[in-house]
Amino acid sequence: MKKRTRPTFSPKFRLEASQFPDDKLTFFLGAIAASYFFLFLLGYGARYLQPLFHSAKAWKILDVGIGVLMISIAFSLVS
Repeated sequence: MKKRTRPTFSPKFRLEASQFPDDKLTFFLGAIAASYFFLFLLGYGARYLQPLFHSAKAWKILDVGIGVLMISIAFSLVS
């Protein structure tokens, strides 16, 4: 009978939390705080930048910037 093995990948949260077993609560609270802070800034950032993105030129600049970022990530993954 073939022995079942665990997958070789693991979610980042679980991996990091298992490296420091005594600090699981601290890690959990830090992850929650970081998530709340990110979503808070995302909401207020969207409200703050709303007048800027009324123009089509701003959207084109954003699209080009995202495209350049994606291409640079793709090249870094290939090499």
